[in-house]
Amino acid sequence: SERFFAEPVTVEYALATQYHTVVDKPMDFRTIRGKVTSLQYGTTQLEAVRAFRDDFRLICSNAKAFHRPNEKIHIVARRLLKLSEKVIDVTFPWPCLPPVR
Repeated sequence: SERFFAEPVTVEYALATQYHTVVDKPMDFRTIRGKVTSLQYGTTQLEAVRAFRDDFRLICSNAKAFHRPNEKIHIVARRLLKLSEKVIDVTFPWPCLPPVR
């Protein structure tokens, strides 16, 4: 099964594909999970939601930057970003959370 964004990019993959020449700040769901469980996203709800959202967006923007628009992982990232923005907007309808551009 495909597990896009689940784990950090491996060193082997990064070296073979020159991943780090395109992506300056890698992000993945395992890293996000670690940040959530170790309370690294801030002390207030607004701060935590913003930081989580920023990392989530980073996953998607990295995938979109590295992969061509017709590649499955790029398409998945684009759809995931759109869905996540809707969920975050409904769950946290604060005017201080700017929409994705």
